[in-house]
Amino acid sequence: MLRRGGKTLTMAAAVGAVGCVVAFAAAGGAAGEGCKERHCGTHSTATTATATVEAARPLAIASPSSTAIAQTLFSSGFETGTYTPWTAAQASNYGNLNNTQMHFGSFNLDTQIVGQGRYSGRFQLPAWSGGRTRSQVYVGRPVNIGGDDYYSLMVYLPTGFTTGTSSFWGVSIAELNFQSLGIGGPTIALQAHSDHVTLAMQTGVATTTFPNYAYRSNADSTGSPNLPALYAIPRPMKLGVWHELVIHAHWATSKTGLVEVWHRLKGQTSWTKTVSLGGVPTLQTNANGSYPPYGLDVIQAYRAASTAPVTVWLDGFSRTTSFNAAAANMP
Repeated sequence: MLRRGGKTLTMAAAVGAVGCVVAFAAAGGAAGEGCKERHCGTHSTATTATATVEAARPLAIASPSSTAIAQTLFSSGFETGTYTPWTAAQASNYGNLNNTQMHFGSFNLDTQIVGQGRYSGRFQLPAWSGGRTRSQVYVGRPVNIGGDDYYSLMVYLPTGFTTGTSSFWGVSIAELNFQSLGIGGPTIALQAHSDHVTLAMQTGVATTTFPNYAYRSNADSTGSPNLPALYAIPRPMKLGVWHELVIHAHWATSKTGLVEVWHRLKGQTSWTKTVSLGGVPTLQTNANGSYPPYGLDVIQAYRAASTAPVTVWLDGFSRTTSFNAAAANMP
């Protein structure tokens, strides 16, 4: 099931990644918009988990090679000169029309502020106090239960960056393995703020009944999430520079899931491990334990009602099978 722009689409269990993405595009809404508007990680139960933050330590980095390429499942640094190999861009300059719930920003390639290669993706949002704004690219992918994904992502937030919104979740810049169960909240998301980037989670059994997800983490929530606060880029975050992230997820519907994040600035040679959370589900399920076999990976700028425009730059995205393969997709 996908919830988009007030529409609900049900997909047969046999639908493939292409079908999932087509349904997503047809709905014309945003990833997890219902949840982000109301409930992302805001409520408490007795559920506990273990989280650790490790000090900086150097890690071996593989150079781009045939081994790294063989381990790369999806890669887009926008070097095709278009949004491909992403399935589609959803933005005002790609034919998406504003509606009563959503105004669309623009997506363009940039040759001036670039993380790697010749191009980066520039995601710009207008100010709109009447509802949500977004600009994004997305691709379908298998849920990969029991498997491991290592993502790379480069993030540039300009000097003086502010979210332009009073909403606690700031500007969402990535949603990984988006499933849209329950009220349509993201499984794992990165949310940018003026001095940090939060890793938010909503996993386990998903329902349409408050609090909607069995396991919830959001460091910026005004409520009481039942998982520890997780910061992909902790305070104080530098602005006007490229940040590099490697995100590892072991996908599980049981308490065998794991999420890890490593961070460094472009040009640095060592990584700081900023997130390590285990002992929790990393996927969403229905109450009967079922789940769609496919999800979406999304990079974007997406936020709630706002009073100022905002621009973010993203580059170097990949989904791979190892840390070294992910790191090799960035400078």
